[in-house]
Formats: sequence, C-alpha cells, structure tokens
Amino acid sequence: MRGMRGQKRRPAAIPPQMTAVGERLLSLRLAAGLTERELADVSGVSHQMIQKLERGERNTTIATLHALAIALGVDLELRLTNAPARAASPAPAPDRLTIAGRIIGVLSRLPDDRVDALLNEIALWESKYPPHGE
Repeated sequence: MRGMRGQKRRPAAIPPQMTAVGERLLSLRLAAGLTERELADVSGVSHQMIQKLERGERNTTIATLHALAIALGVDLELRLTNAPARAASPAPAPDRLTIAGRIIGVLSRLPDDRVDALLNEIALWESKYPPHGE
C-alpha cells in the first residue's frame, strides 16, 4: 500500500484480542461440526476470512462477527468471551440453518422497501400458520 507521498504504509496492527476471538470461533465451529467452507456457506463470510480469523491473523467488523454468531447459533457476546458455549435458542436442523444463512445473505443485499415487503409477507404467513401447539 502507498501513502500520500508514495511511502509504503504498514497494515493496521491486529489487536491481540483477535487471537482469543479466533480461538473461540474455531472452538464453536468444531463444536457445531462444521468445516470452514460449510460455515462460510451458512454465514456468508468467505472461508478465507474464517481461516484468518481463526488464526488471529485478521481483524473484522461486528457485522461479520454477528453473521458468524447467527450461523453458529450462539449469542454474539459469547464469541467475545471465554464463557462456555450455549445455544441462543434450540439449534435448528442443519438444512434449516443453511437456508437461514442464505436468507440472511439475500436480505442483507435488498433495499429497505423490499425487506419491509418481505416482513409483511412473513407476518401474513405467521397468522395463517401459527407455531405448533397454538
């Protein structure tokens, strides 16, 4: 990378906390029985990014951590601590998890008015098909 006067800029230093985040990500991924590529497919985060995060070689955004936490079925705060992993809610079947990850990827690229329209459709479906036991 070149600075304003043609000088090489050093890449930003990786915070030491990223090593702990990477170790936690690896632990959660293995506990979920996912490969890096499977987690990438479900979360929408590239497998190269997942590799670098797990090795503590890359800094990232809260949005990326949030996508990974959703894909792994854990609270985001758990990804940042050494607390034992616990499911945020009952873990969906892998096929539903894959579908949910794909839906999140699509939703993240839609304009707000399209997301609002989809949410209205979901509300209609929920009224027609209530959860079991209701």
